[in-house]
Amino acid sequence: MTEDDIRAVLADEAARAVPGSVVVERLRAPRRRRGGLAAAVAVAAAAAVAAVSIPLMAGRDAPAAPVAPAAPAPARNVVVIGSDGGRADSIMLVRVDAGRVAVLSLPRDAWVDIPGHGMGKLNSAYLSGPEAMVAAVERLTGQPVDHYAAVEMAGFQRLADAVGGVEVCLRAPSADGFSGADFPAGRQSLSGAAALAFVRQRHGLPNGDLDRVVRQQVFARALVDKLVTTVLTDPGRRAELTALVEDVVDTDPGWSPVAMAAEATGPVRVATIPIADVNGTVGGLAVLKVDAAQVAAFTAEFFAPAGSTAPPSGPPAPGGDGCVN
Repeated sequence: MTEDDIRAVLADEAARAVPGSVVVERLRAPRRRRGGLAAAVAVAAAAAVAAVSIPLMAGRDAPAAPVAPAAPAPARNVVVIGSDGGRADSIMLVRVDAGRVAVLSLPRDAWVDIPGHGMGKLNSAYLSGPEAMVAAVERLTGQPVDHYAAVEMAGFQRLADAVGGVEVCLRAPSADGFSGADFPAGRQSLSGAAALAFVRQRHGLPNGDLDRVVRQQVFARALVDKLVTTVLTDPGRRAELTALVEDVVDTDPGWSPVAMAAEATGPVRVATIPIADVNGTVGGLAVLKVDAAQVAAFTAEFFAPAGSTAPPSGPPAPGGDGCVN
């Protein structure tokens, strides 16, 4: 699977708008919490944030009574972080603009300039806290960041259990002792530890962390579909999910994702930043080389305002069967 294949899969995911006629009615502002988790539960928790946030952002039932039109909210960018042991395992930049939602994946191994710290892997910025990660993302993408949301790793497994499993599809059998992955080829429903292993695995995959990014996005899409079609239609399960979100989401003080989610009504688009060299090394360390100018141009185009005449980035979406490495 080449990088073009990876982008084709992502484009296919992006092309399918997330349905959403159900909304989580109430989320209290997440509590600020910190602390690393054991390596055994390292996972791309940005998928969990997307799974909860996208149904909120992707569509709602019509209001019971007419509501006076409000002035359009300004576009806002949010960095979504999933960390383990102080390092971010997953980083996404989410933009909401005029009701549209765009989610840009930033591979953790991207070799970038971390303001005040020099060059390093993007995930290492989180060692100095969310503010350092925000600064690194701003430098890389050329976009201002308004807020951040971080997720506790262990919460991902609880979320997968809470929805009763998520269907995924693998092109070939996959096993990895580091993540605990051991899957047959084909379609299968994953929950709990198996779901955790699926989004954690990078060893044994043809394209390493890039394949893991694809898995994270595919899993998030399937999780969203499961939420909006089954889980969130049940008031009892919706309340359970609300309580779970409170336990796993952490934001900058005084901000809640719900406020922004209320502004978003359009479909969700997904992409990954361009990688200049997928086999890069620095001092013997395997990294993903990126061209900051190319990334900034790609991000500006992907985040283009509603009504922009800029063409969509990336290759055309293929037919595909939705299966991944």
